[in-house]
Amino acid sequence: MDRTPDNSLAQPRSFYEGWNIGAVSIKRVRLNDDGAVEATVRRHGGDPASTIGSLLEQQDLTPTGAMVTGTQSASLLPLTYLPESICLEAALAHLGLCPDMVLSLGGESFVAYCITHGAVRRMVSGNRCAAGSSEFLVQQLGRMDMDLAAGMAAARQGRRVALASRCSVHCKSDATHKLNKGECTPSDIARSMLAELANKIAALVISTGWPHSHIVVAGGLAQSKQLIEDLSALLPDGRIEVLPESSYLEALGAAVAARNGGAQILPSPRSWLKLSSGSQFESRPALSHFGDRVIRIEDRGTIPPGPGMHVILGVDAGSSRRGTLVSSESASKAASKSIGCTGSMPSVATIFSHTVWASTA
Repeated sequence: MDRTPDNSLAQPRSFYEGWNIGAVSIKRVRLNDDGAVEATVRRHGGDPASTIGSLLEQQDLTPTGAMVTGTQSASLLPLTYLPESICLEAALAHLGLCPDMVLSLGGESFVAYCITHGAVRRMVSGNRCAAGSSEFLVQQLGRMDMDLAAGMAAARQGRRVALASRCSVHCKSDATHKLNKGECTPSDIARSMLAELANKIAALVISTGWPHSHIVVAGGLAQSKQLIEDLSALLPDGRIEVLPESSYLEALGAAVAARNGGAQILPSPRSWLKLSSGSQFESRPALSHFGDRVIRIEDRGTIPPGPGMHVILGVDAGSSRRGTLVSSESASKAASKSIGCTGSMPSVATIFSHTVWASTA
C-alpha cells in the first residue's frame, strides 16, 4: 500500500534570527514560522564576544535567515547588518504600531527616533554625560549591593532627595556623601536617580520639537514602572507605551527584516563568531608580573611635633574620608591621620588638632 511520507518530522523547523549587539547587553530574537517569538537578553559585562560565543555554543540549528544590528555588530558577527532605525521600523510594522516617537533607553545613550507614517525621519541622541545613561544607574546600584531589578523594586519604596545629577562624578560623590551621613537610604538614592533620568529623557523628547502624543519605549529601562510613571507625569500630553517586546525591540526588527528578506545560505552558528582582528586592542600581561620593577618608598617614620616647629599641612578631602599629613620644613613627616566622616566636613583646625593629637597620644 502506498503511503505519503510525513516530512513534518523529518525537516527541521524554519525560523529567522535577529541580533542586537548593544553597549551593555546582547539580544537575540528567534521568529518562528508560526509567528512565535523566542527572545534572549544577556548582559555581557564588557565582553560581548564571550557572551555571543556562549549563546552560539548552545545553538544546534541554523536559522533560515539572520540579520544583526548594533554599534559593535560588524566586528563580531558575519551577518547582514541593518541600522537600528530600520530595525525599529520593521518591528513597529510587525506589531501594527505607528507611534510618533520611539525612545530607545540603552545602556550607553538615550535616542529619540522621530517617526511619521511608520518611517524614522529624525534621530536625536542624549549622551552628553554618563549620569544620563542606564549603565550609570546600574553602576551606582551596584555600589549599594543591588542589581538593576532590585534597584527598580527598591525605588518604589524610596523618596526623592536632591542629587547633583548634572555630572556623573558629582552625582556619585553626592550619593555617597548622603548615605555616609545617614541622610537617606539606598532606596531613596535609587528613587532619586530614576527621577533624574526621567527629567533628562523628558528634556530630550521636548528638545526634538516633534509631536509626542504616542511614545513607545524600548530598552532595559522600559521595565521600570517608577521611571515610566515619572516620565508620564513630565509629559502629560503624551501616551507612553511599554510593550512586552520593549527590551529587545531592535532585535525583533532584525528578525522580521531577515524573514522579509527570504532564505539565506548560512554556515553553522558555531562558526559565526569572528576572531580578534588587528583593529582591536590586544591584552597585556597583568601588572603583578612586573613587581620587580616597582620602586617602593619606605615610610621613614614620624618625628614628634614640638613648640615653634614650622610645618606644612596637606589635606585630602574625599567624599567619605579626610586624609591629612603634617610635614616639617625638612620634609620629615610629623604626623598623619585618616578621619572617617559621618557628618559635615571637619574644619582645617579640627583636622590639624586630630592629626597632631594622634602623633602625641
